Amino acid sequence: MDGGVTWSEQTVTVPDELVNSQIYAYPPLFLTKDQGILITRPAENENEHTLLYITIDGGQHWKSFLDHHKDQYAGIAWTLSESMATVKDAEKTWTLSMQNYGKWSL
Repeated sequence: MDGGVTWSEQTVTVPDELVNSQIYAYPPLFLTKDQGILITRPAENENEHTLLYITIDGGQHWKSFLDHHKDQYAGIAWTLSESMATVKDAEKTWTLSMQNYGKWSL
C-alpha cells in the first residue's frame, strides 16, 4: 500500500436517490491491499443518507450500500452514526471521525 501514489480514477455508481446530489467523500480506508471502504454523504443534508462503497479487489470494482448503518460484507463489518464510523475486520478496528473532514484511527 503506497498511500495512493499509484491510484487511478475509478467510476462508482450512485443510486437514483442521490444522482442529483453533491456528495462528500471521506478518506478511503484500505484494510489490506485488496479490501477497502469509502464512506460518502450528500453535502446538503449529511444526516439523511449514507452511501458507502466496499472493494475486495484493490479498487477495481466497488459495491455500494445505501443507508446500511450496521452491516457486513466480505469480512468487513461497519457501524455508522451521525458523527462516527467504526470498521472492523478479523484483526483490527478503525474509527472515522466524520467531523473536520474525517480522519481514520486505530
